[in-house]
Amino acid sequence: MVRSRVKRKPASRRAEFRTEVSNFFLEGGEGLLGIWQDIVGILMLALAIASVLALLGLSVGAWTGSLADLLFTWLGWGAVLFPVSIGLISLVLLARSFGWLDHVKWRRVIALELSVVFLLGLVHLALAAELAKDHGISQSDVLAGRQLLLHAVAGQGGGKVGWAVVLLASNALPRSPVSLLALLFTISSVYGLGISWKLVFEPFIFLQRLLSSSDSANTEISTAIVSGRRKPESRPRKPRRIPYERRFVVEAYRDKLAPNAKERAPMLPDLSLLSNTATRKPSERDINRTAVIIERTLDEFGVPANVIDFRSGPTVTQFAVEPGYTERSGTDGVSRRQKVRVSQISNLASDLALALRVGRVRIQAPVPGQSYVGVEVPNRDKVFVSLRSIIESESFFKLNSPLAIAMGRDVSGAPAVADLASMPHLLIAGTTGSGKSVCIASMVTCLVINNTPDDLRVVMVDPKKVELIRFNGLPHLLGQVEVELERIIGTLRWAVAEMNRRYRKFEEVSARDLSEYNRKVKRGHREKHLPRIVVVIDELADLMMMAQDETEKTLIRLAQMARATGIHLVVATQRPSTDIVTGLIKANFPARASFAVSSSVDSRVVLDTVGAESLLGQGDMLYLAPDAAAPSRIQGVFVSDKEIRKVVAYWENQNPLHHSSDEETSEAPADPQVNEAPWEQLLARQAVIEDKDVQITQAIEVVRRHGTASASLLQRRLKVGYPRAARLIDELEEMGIVGELRPGGKTREVLISSDDDPIGMAADGSHGDE
Repeated sequence: MVRSRVKRKPASRRAEFRTEVSNFFLEGGEGLLGIWQDIVGILMLALAIASVLALLGLSVGAWTGSLADLLFTWLGWGAVLFPVSIGLISLVLLARSFGWLDHVKWRRVIALELSVVFLLGLVHLALAAELAKDHGISQSDVLAGRQLLLHAVAGQGGGKVGWAVVLLASNALPRSPVSLLALLFTISSVYGLGISWKLVFEPFIFLQRLLSSSDSANTEISTAIVSGRRKPESRPRKPRRIPYERRFVVEAYRDKLAPNAKERAPMLPDLSLLSNTATRKPSERDINRTAVIIERTLDEFGVPANVIDFRSGPTVTQFAVEPGYTERSGTDGVSRRQKVRVSQISNLASDLALALRVGRVRIQAPVPGQSYVGVEVPNRDKVFVSLRSIIESESFFKLNSPLAIAMGRDVSGAPAVADLASMPHLLIAGTTGSGKSVCIASMVTCLVINNTPDDLRVVMVDPKKVELIRFNGLPHLLGQVEVELERIIGTLRWAVAEMNRRYRKFEEVSARDLSEYNRKVKRGHREKHLPRIVVVIDELADLMMMAQDETEKTLIRLAQMARATGIHLVVATQRPSTDIVTGLIKANFPARASFAVSSSVDSRVVLDTVGAESLLGQGDMLYLAPDAAAPSRIQGVFVSDKEIRKVVAYWENQNPLHHSSDEETSEAPADPQVNEAPWEQLLARQAVIEDKDVQITQAIEVVRRHGTASASLLQRRLKVGYPRAARLIDELEEMGIVGELRPGGKTREVLISSDDDPIGMAADGSHGDE
């Protein structure tokens, strides 16, 4: 009996505990059930708010990003219904907790949730119908393939849930799964919303009555037409549906990298200073859809053509359109096939842009070396081209030139590179904001990242004062970036003087060009190594307006003769008019690049052809190589301010006190801390003789050569009158070149020797007084 009491006592205690727990849970809002109901309601409301923020992109974080990806993957376009449903359920739970709702019919809630599931299936069926229409195949083939699942995983249509519902419906009713899903959606929606079935069928009854009345009215109209009382109305004919079966496969970019792209000289900066942006192509769906629209639009205008291929780049995609044939009846009544003219396709550029819903469409008719017309359509998403991806490419490596520059990527996405040494000068044009200054910055960055200051020096002219000053402090830079118009002309004069000085040096060692000269002086160790010089002018229009004759004469002389001396020009302007880009300037710049311009006239001034007026801006350009028959479309390289700062900082750290090894070229002062421009002395000389007679330099040479000075001497040698000769003598006296007037009519004393520079002495403040 003791054992029986010991066994029954714990059992009775467990029963009492279960009774207490059951009573505690059954107490409603005052018990544990009410507490958990509040907690679940609050958590579901927080989840709904977080879902809304994640779907709208208003919250950035790993958790919210994963939540948005999860919702789009499983629900597709119906992801927005998730926070709505969760939010409504949370409000219902909280309302019950506060006593605002006595009873909730959860069966209707479940029915509404099922209606959402069936709706996702209907949305995914609509996506399948669109895919079948775009690819020209049946809907059953789309349902049987994997493409619909891939779109569901990508967050399109009804997501994975919609795909699963479509799969079940197609297995249950293969011939018409949409009818089954529509019926289930209607039943669940009507039951969940508590709508009367009579109210549901009332519109169908009204429509049936309306159709019956319209049929009787049509019978009366037909009777009136037969009796001659009324003429029949003309109805528009539906356009003929053209069966297109175009299918293109889009492959990812595969750049051929140089075998030793990462093997660089120890003094050169590492390419990790530059960012490497991945380049992607448009989706396969967009490519095939655009091809169908092009064919359909051309056919609607009576121009049959076929899209046979495509080339996709960072900015535009070029579709290869092959002209078709039309049937034409001759004078004898016999129908003959006639090839579609290329001009018929070119004239429809605006109509194609309207059909494709893009701003501009450029038509290249025909593509050089090909038997088709190129229709260039802007991509939906534009991709910037990084400088590093071009430098590391095999195309850039094959140039094997110290002045190789990265231009960008062409319409097929392939790297576009050029050699400034073979150009030998480049003219750039384009409106404001089209990408000229970014192009110049990327070219300079490409040059300085592959050359040391001993091999390359850069002269920069920036009248706009904002674009190129980022390169101040670069050891490659001669002086500073010149921004004052008064000093720029002197800078160009110095470039001409440097060119003439180098030619004299070439003559001394019997060299034809800079490369041969450097090889000879390296073997003989007699002279200094001469670096290459690149003169960059960011705005030509300002210089032409200030001193057109001087600027044009200097640029033409440099463009004609400076190539052999290793001096190259890169000139940009935003006003490509004939008074800025004159015929002589354009003739000496065979390599030209045009960004977006305002009119076809400006395009002809730069490229001798139209097309630049159809560019998109932001680096989209047409590049005309010296040996090319037609310009090629390129998306230019983009270099950020951060990348430029990194490159400049690297060279500043490597060469804190660097100045050119060629003392005659740099004419650096004794203090290496001061990076004085080599044209400072020329500017000082120019300031001394600025208000003097134009023949003051010739007068100095005359008195220096004869060792005496008088007005009559200048009259005879310079062939001027006495008043002008006397004024020249007075100016020479002011400059300290000749002495004062001596009594007895004696000639004046010359105070300089044959080796002195009188203008330089006057600029320094010393007049040769002993």
